[in-house]
Amino acid sequence: MRNSLWLKLMGAFLAVILSGVVVMFVLVNIATATQFRRFVLSGDVIQAQELAALLGDYYARQGSWSGVETLLERGTPAWPMRRMMGPGMMGRGMMGWSMEEMMRGAGPLVDRVVVADASGIVVADSAGLLMGQEHAAHLESGVPVVVDGQRVGTVLVGSMIEPILNPLDQDFLRSVNLAVLLSALAVGLVALVVGSLLFRQITAPLGALSAAAEAIAAGDLSRTVKVSSNDEIGRLGRSFNAMARSLARAETLRRNMVADIAHELRTPLAVIQGNLEALLDGVFDLTLDNVASIHEETMLLSRLVADL
Repeated sequence: MRNSLWLKLMGAFLAVILSGVVVMFVLVNIATATQFRRFVLSGDVIQAQELAALLGDYYARQGSWSGVETLLERGTPAWPMRRMMGPGMMGRGMMGWSMEEMMRGAGPLVDRVVVADASGIVVADSAGLLMGQEHAAHLESGVPVVVDGQRVGTVLVGSMIEPILNPLDQDFLRSVNLAVLLSALAVGLVALVVGSLLFRQITAPLGALSAAAEAIAAGDLSRTVKVSSNDEIGRLGRSFNAMARSLARAETLRRNMVADIAHELRTPLAVIQGNLEALLDGVFDLTLDNVASIHEETMLLSRLVADL
């Protein structure tokens, strides 16, 4: 069983399937993560642009960033905020509400928000980690807050601050990767089943040919195989059956020839034996004629042997 061709083929096919599944999962995982991060970043940029307009309105009325950190602490989720914004409403809330009115009484922001002033000092951080620090490393990717044509600050949202996904995004990405892995395994399993059936169609006729060859080697020249296809294996089976029939005919001819030879040799041998026994028993006299008769039969036997 160790040397079974089916096992060897299945082992090689399984290795190919596993390699394909691993490569596909890794490539899809990388591509999905990359594209999803780009999607998240683009969403964060859109949120930052909308927040920049609202923060610009806030700065224009306040004249400074004083109190903006408190405003973020009791802010509203960014996506609902974006849905409330319609064309031509950048810098104004829904129905002309101010930023304070829009964000008053709402829950905390879904994504982290960082606001820096014109000098790059963080004046607000919804996570409270960078307050009063310079965040120049990321300000270049931030969205500027512009009031009367002057940049008064910068706003960053979510992945613009740190290239990491929030828990919800990570859960989504894990679910996508799990779905991809399960799909790849399902495809691999189907391919394995189909490959098993295909290899069985290849190895079963070869096994029958092997058994028939062993039977012929043991002397059973009537053994043939069933041919049910027109491919290479089918042609091999037909050639094997033709060979078996040729061997059977050759064996029949050999037996007939041996029988004929035995019959041809039996007659002169019987004459020689009879004459010699007659001479020994004294029935025939040891004369030249009797010896000549035995010699004639001997010559006939020699010619028969020479013909063989």
